[in-house]
Amino acid sequence: MKVDKILRPKELHFHVPLDLAESINDLIAALEREDKDIDMYLDDLEGAARQVSEEHGRWINDYYVEYGWMKNVGND
Repeated sequence: MKVDKILRPKELHFHVPLDLAESINDLIAALEREDKDIDMYLDDLEGAARQVSEEHGRWINDYYVEYGWMKNVGND
């Protein structure tokens, strides 16, 4: 899967703790290699997102877990 349009942790508009950044990067890598166990990465990311505020956690969930990033794919 093409993942070049997905925001990386350093591109986010808020501080991303190391564990959360690693979970985001792991998910992106799994998507890129089209890993069949993607749910494991999504679960890890949801857990790691508890380290940030509720608002930022919702944003993480909407963007990464619910594939909100796909809304911008192909809209260049």
